[in-house]
Amino acid sequence: MSNSRNLGIALFLVLVLLSLTVVIVSTQRTSTQRFTSYVRVVADSQEYKATLTYNFTPPTRSILFGNRNQEARHASWKFRNPEFEFNKNGFSHRSGEPFDTVTIDAVGQKPRRAREYPFLVRMGNSGLVLATRHLVLDSPLLHAIQIEAENEDIVAFSNYISEERVQRIPLPNSNHRPGHFLYIGPRNAKQRLDDGSLVLDPRLPTWLLEAIPEKTILAYKWVDAFFGSESVTEPFVMVSFEPDRHELLQNGRTSLNGEILLVLGGEEWLQETMEMKVQLSLLLAHEFVHIENSVKVRTGREEPAWLWEGLAEYVGTLHATWHTGFPSGDVLQWQIRRWANHCVSYLKEESKGISHPLIRNERVSGYECGALAYWIIDGAPTGLTQGDEIRMYWSALIGSLENQPKEYGVADVLSTLANSDRKQEREFVTALIEGPASAHWVRFEQFLQKRLGDTNLGIIPYSPAPMRR
Repeated sequence: MSNSRNLGIALFLVLVLLSLTVVIVSTQRTSTQRFTSYVRVVADSQEYKATLTYNFTPPTRSILFGNRNQEARHASWKFRNPEFEFNKNGFSHRSGEPFDTVTIDAVGQKPRRAREYPFLVRMGNSGLVLATRHLVLDSPLLHAIQIEAENEDIVAFSNYISEERVQRIPLPNSNHRPGHFLYIGPRNAKQRLDDGSLVLDPRLPTWLLEAIPEKTILAYKWVDAFFGSESVTEPFVMVSFEPDRHELLQNGRTSLNGEILLVLGGEEWLQETMEMKVQLSLLLAHEFVHIENSVKVRTGREEPAWLWEGLAEYVGTLHATWHTGFPSGDVLQWQIRRWANHCVSYLKEESKGISHPLIRNERVSGYECGALAYWIIDGAPTGLTQGDEIRMYWSALIGSLENQPKEYGVADVLSTLANSDRKQEREFVTALIEGPASAHWVRFEQFLQKRLGDTNLGIIPYSPAPMRR
């Protein structure tokens, strides 16, 4: 009797262990399945196109892109299977059925206006740049992007270069939507700088091909020195050119990995003039400031654009001021007058401040009003002292984030000014944030008129603001 009972208990324990084993194995399979989704990209640089094949295990009913730039996908992506369709932030099968694979043909598109960033950008006649941020998904998460280059091309990004035909880029399981700008094309288009790499479109005008390497190194080192730090990543700068474009174009984009993509175009870039040298210096420094302002510390996702665009525009202008053939301060003075005129008239017309959600990402409120705000934070200089106060402010801001996540917002800017006992600067920045209804607005306008009214700023002929990031 006792033996039978013991045998029964033993059998019961065996069954329990088998059940647990099944559950553990099942859980492991499910866990593994979550991370086996990837996208295969076959890039043809000479034909300026790519084939994308998403693979999902387990199958999914819909996908959600991490980067919500659906307009660029609509313009250049086409499903092989017409039963698939884009929706607001992703795509799905028209029937609603689950799917484990989908193939998309992507062709290159030129940016038609500012803030439009294509998936593919041409680099001469035999190279291209691919923006992986268009590929990354929020749901389901991708495990990797597999790049397959044609025509014996290299694949290069950040400080990495691969001559293998297939390159697999793992993606971290995170929420900040990692992205690279990948260069795919001939090796001889890539050159090594002192502290990074550079790829130049051979269609660039001769003066730009000669000037960009030197000015890139100068801007990179200057921005590092300005913020008193060493860059945590080597820069990888890629510059494309659209020779058939007539209107001025200078689009810039950065990644958290240290890559900078510039797209230039327009008749103004064809001739080497002092004005375009200034624009080139400003643009390069502007983008390096973005790397400084995103890799080490960044603004919160919901914060207004003037926080980062204004800082980049102002510090970029300081760099251009100190590294051109114009008399010291002239570039900055002309820019201040332009920022003030455009910003004040725009905010009056809109009856809103620069942090208002309906205008916060507009070019004027982001670039010109933002740069004006940082000029005020810098003590509103018009001479050789420019940059002194902004450096002390930046150090104080970074110091205030010492024991916190490296993100800051409008409240941190104002509290940094308050803690530094800079009452007037805080009031005038508040006037820009709140707009014409602010209690400080009248005094702010009077200050601008007094500070700028008698200054001769006609150094650079005014031209409409070019297309920017």
